[in-house]
Amino acid sequence: MLTCQAEAQEVTIARAIEMKHKASLISSLANHTLVLFKSATEAIRTLKNKAYQKWLVYLQLKASVYESYAFCYLGESLLEEEKCGEAIRALEESSKHFNKATKLCREYSSIKDHRSGLNAKIDEHQFFRNIRPLVTRIKEKCERENGFIFHQKVVDDCPMLESKATHGLVAPEEFPLPPLHKLWTSDAYFAFDIKVDQTKVSKEKEPQIEEIKEKPIGNSGDQKNLSGCTIN
Repeated sequence: MLTCQAEAQEVTIARAIEMKHKASLISSLANHTLVLFKSATEAIRTLKNKAYQKWLVYLQLKASVYESYAFCYLGESLLEEEKCGEAIRALEESSKHFNKATKLCREYSSIKDHRSGLNAKIDEHQFFRNIRPLVTRIKEKCERENGFIFHQKVVDDCPMLESKATHGLVAPEEFPLPPLHKLWTSDAYFAFDIKVDQTKVSKEKEPQIEEIKEKPIGNSGDQKNLSGCTIN
């Protein structure tokens, strides 16, 4: 559920970027999303099963991506408040998490899953590639304004992320089970004979299901929007 909630909130972040919401709100949404991905990571880690390794790395890299976005927009928000020293430090932290996410992308692609299918190349997605130039642009603006106007010292301690988003957060909805059909009575359940001798059941080998070969979905080019995502 945590993974689904975090992935649903990714749409909210992309939409917030497209609609040019305040940098502080986008940072807060990204922070809330990375917390969800980290919580999902810890839940998977407790299973201690190699079958979940690819999923685990996926969750880790998504957390790093949104941590990078969170600090990036925090830096932009601090720049708007004329706190260039803190903004530059936040953007340095953003770069650190982006580099970590890049390494995790390579690790994710290198893990051979036991199931067939295409391997997602997350580091080639435009939403991911947008981070580095975004951080560079904001950081250069911070350094330029700090050098000409503010002359603030870059702080040693990184500014804390905030999670004050009051709207745009995704909340899971409880799934109500449909009412029991009138045909499913106690007599109907008792009609199922679970005492059949399984040794007499035919054990003919089932035919192997042919694997469906997935075809890569081509991309004609990068999106011409801010987020790099297609939001329908």
